[in-house]
Amino acid sequence: MDQFIRHVAYRVWIKDLFNGQFIEKTSELDSCSVLYNNKKMSRVHIIATVTQKFESEDMTYSSVTIDDGSADIRVKAWAGDVDIISNSRVGDLILLIGKIKKYNDEIYIVPEILKKVDPNWELVHKSALLQRPKEEMSEVVISKPEEIRLNDNL
Repeated sequence: MDQFIRHVAYRVWIKDLFNGQFIEKTSELDSCSVLYNNKKMSRVHIIATVTQKFESEDMTYSSVTIDDGSADIRVKAWAGDVDIISNSRVGDLILLIGKIKKYNDEIYIVPEILKKVDPNWELVHKSALLQRPKEEMSEVVISKPEEIRLNDNL
C-alpha cells in the first residue's frame, strides 16, 4: 500500500505567495507549490478577513476573496467542497488551511479547512509571522490611519 504524506501547512502572509516562484505539479502525485525563501510550500495556513463572496445558483462552485493586510487572494471550491465555504460571510475573520493552485495566471487556494475565528487569533498569527527569522520575512506594509488634526479654531 502506498504511503500518503500530508505536507506542512505553512503560516504565511498572502503576499508571500505572490512574491515566491510558482512551481507547477510535475505528476498526478505531486502538488503545485510556491518556492519562497528556500521553502517549497504546497499547503498554507492563513488568517484573513473575507472581503467578497460568490456562490453559483446550483451550488457547484463557490469562492471567497480574503485579505490579510498584505494582499488578497481567492479561495475556490467546487462540488462537494462548496460546504467548506458556505458558512463564511463578508467581514468574517477566518482561519484557512488549503492547497495552492494556479489557473490562467491566477494563484488561488483550494480550502481544506475554513472556519470563523476569534480576533485574538489574528494577533497570535501575526505575532508568529513577525517572529520569523529576518531572511524568511517579506516586507509587509500595514497602513496607518491618517492622523486627525484638530482645528485650532474649535
